[in-house]
Amino acid sequence: MTNLKYLDLQTFVRSKIPDAVVAKKATSIALGIVISRLLPLPTTEAESGESHYSFSAYATAAEMAAAFNENILVDINLALDTARSHWMIRYANTYPNVNLPLISIGEHDFLVKLTGACRYVNEDTHCFCEKYSELMIVMVNRINRAMKAQN
Repeated sequence: MTNLKYLDLQTFVRSKIPDAVVAKKATSIALGIVISRLLPLPTTEAESGESHYSFSAYATAAEMAAAFNENILVDINLALDTARSHWMIRYANTYPNVNLPLISIGEHDFLVKLTGACRYVNEDTHCFCEKYSELMIVMVNRINRAMKAQN
C-alpha cells in the first residue's frame, strides 16, 4: 500500500519540476542524502571509511533505496552513489585524517573544500544540487518525513 506521504512528495516534485527525467534525478539524489543521514557512523574510527561503508552500511542503504523505489521510482545507482558520498563526508568530518590535505584548488566554495565534499561528491551531482539548492533541501526534508512515516 502506498503511503500518502509518498503521494504528497510525488505531487510536490511534479509541481516544481515538470521534466520527468530531472524530477527523477532530483528525487534520487535527495533520497541518497537522506539515506546517508539515517545510516549510523561507527562509534570509533575504522581502518578505512570506505571499507566500513562497503561492509557495514551498504546493504542497509540498498534496502532503504529499494523500499523507497517501491513507492516512487528512482535511479537506484545514483541514490546509492549519493548515499555513499554523503556518508563519507560525515565520516571524514567525524574522524578527520590529518595526513590527508584539504583540496584548496577548484571552483568550489570554502565550505565544500573544508568539509571534503569535493573529494567525495561527483561534479555533476554537485552542480545539480547547486542549481536546485533550495528545492533539494525541501526534498530532503520531505523524503525524510516520508521514510519515517513508512516505519
